Amino acid sequence: RRREKRLRYKNKNKTASFKLASLNIRGQGSQNISDPANKWNHVNQLLRTKEIAILCIQETHLTEERAAEIESSFSRRFVRIISSADPVNPTAKGGVAIVLNRQFVKEDDDIHIEEIVPGRALLIRTKWNSNRSITILNIYAPNVTPSNGEESKVFWETLLTHFQDHPNAPKPDFVLGDFNMVEDVIDRLPSRSDPEDSVNALDDLKLHLGIQDGWRAINPGANAYTYSSAWDSHSRIDRIYATRRMLKTARDWEIQPADGIPSADHRMVSVHAVHEDDPLIGKGRWSLPHHLIKDKVFAKTLNELGRKALEKIKSIPTRTNEENAQTIFAAFKTDLRAQGRKRAKFLKPLTELKLRKTTAALQDIQSNLALDESERRKEISRLKREESDLEALLQKKIRTTTATRHWLEGETVSKYWTQVN
Repeated sequence: RRREKRLRYKNKNKTASFKLASLNIRGQGSQNISDPANKWNHVNQLLRTKEIAILCIQETHLTEERAAEIESSFSRRFVRIISSADPVNPTAKGGVAIVLNRQFVKEDDDIHIEEIVPGRALLIRTKWNSNRSITILNIYAPNVTPSNGEESKVFWETLLTHFQDHPNAPKPDFVLGDFNMVEDVIDRLPSRSDPEDSVNALDDLKLHLGIQDGWRAINPGANAYTYSSAWDSHSRIDRIYATRRMLKTARDWEIQPADGIPSADHRMVSVHAVHEDDPLIGKGRWSLPHHLIKDKVFAKTLNELGRKALEKIKSIPTRTNEENAQTIFAAFKTDLRAQGRKRAKFLKPLTELKLRKTTAALQDIQSNLALDESERRKEISRLKREESDLEALLQKKIRTTTATRHWLEGETVSKYWTQVN
């Protein structure tokens, strides 16, 4: 009976919804996995802290052997790294990969993989859970210049021809990655349009696949950028496209920092994919953060509120609908929640508070069209650098805390020891 229970747990549906993200990491960094400059350590942490189920990566600079080595090193986190290398110079340019997080993605031996354009377009079809599949196309498109989009145009036409020549092959539910071009002038600062032939070729592909830019559909007039150059120019070249069916239920379309990944010059784009048959699930009710339980100041507040509530219950002369143990207990919980929120806000790390303020300031300045364009460009660059530095500091603290706990508890038989072994 216990064995049957374990098997049922192992084979149960992983999740009703999952987070899908894309990030250009600009190479793999140090070859040494234990080196802080190795970017895959940061990718591992990114999956954990942001709870990402499937991460599409561009500019990986990975060979097949290197991808297998990284997958083995992080086998507790990754189900699999599916990689496609640049055919000419795999360790110095291009390359795409799709990382599956075993915490959210069901292990699937029957995964469908298509390397449509080596190093630039990789498609997978995998199980979402026991009875659903999801198809994802990871893109790293060629660059364009204001006057030349020929290579980009050929790339989009190659993808279109592939899907036209294989009508029975799975079509992607999501197309995401680094497109290296924009469709509208609103997505560049300073504003300019990209070559028409490249934009039209992408439009033809979108029409054939029935996909739409999800972030722009939700934010039709907003300004936000995923890439910044050294010359204070900004663009939203990293995007996620979804079919109309997926677009109806997808939520939380976000552009956010790359969590301190060294030398990464792109921001991460993400979305929560939700199946149309699944019920709407909100954020849930608020609960006390774990660190508050050990906080002496909050413990004193808890005891004081509890003592007053008990005294009030004992002093009730006659029970009424307005004054009874239940209403007093409800008021006690309300007061305790208010004090808990207040104390939790006070105890939030200063770095995290600065990061939130910087991110909010960045969003404001990106939308402030009244500001002089030159000044706006410089301020966006400054805030992005500040945001990146704060994110790197915050992630370093997390890694230090994790390493310290492992040093203290990693060799002691405990709940933590069973989790890591």
